[in-house]
Amino acid sequence: MEHIVLTDGELALMLKVSRPTIRRMWWRGKLPAPFKVGIVNRWRKSDIDAWLADQPRSNLYAAPDAVERKLV
Repeated sequence: MEHIVLTDGELALMLKVSRPTIRRMWWRGKLPAPFKVGIVNRWRKSDIDAWLADQPRSNLYAAPDAVERKLV
């Protein structure tokens, strides 16, 4: 079985968001927990695929922090 790991940049490309958004989603508990390789975070692709499969379709296309945004 092949174990694919993703960097935050690769995960950002996969989810079509920015790297800071990946970090915010992780800090807020909206992404599966990464594991450490030295001092850097990595995500298992299998964990991300399972997480995506569990997400309601409407949430996949909403901005991750759209609820928290305030219009000025």
